[in-house]
Amino acid sequence: MNYKQISLFIMVFFLSSCGDDYERIKEKNKQKYDAAINQVIRMENGRLQEENQPRILRSKTGIVVYKHGEFIRLLYHISSMEIVSTYQKEESFYIHLPETKETHSKLDHAQDEYIIYRKPWTKIARNGQGILHRPLV
Repeated sequence: MNYKQISLFIMVFFLSSCGDDYERIKEKNKQKYDAAINQVIRMENGRLQEENQPRILRSKTGIVVYKHGEFIRLLYHISSMEIVSTYQKEESFYIHLPETKETHSKLDHAQDEYIIYRKPWTKIARNGQGILHRPLV
């Protein structure tokens, strides 16, 4: 084997092992945050019911968990409107935060730990202004 073949073999081996680690961590985080995410979705559905809006489904909702579960952000559409809803943990329950500069500032300084992209959301990117949500076009 020449140098190029050996290098290619090493790169493929390294990349495949990184993918396994990523999937293992993703599954561990899913289990870790599953109850909290379910709690937040139930709360969001209660809030939507009070506003006479349709319920959301977890399977159609983008979810981002920040700072070891301190913040959970839900991303979804209702009647072609993009909705972003953020919750913060207070002891053993979550409270809904208004979408203000203060909320964006808190999230800008928090590290995202668990992300589930659901259609129509493709990407969540950070910038100095806060979190950008980019729907599929």
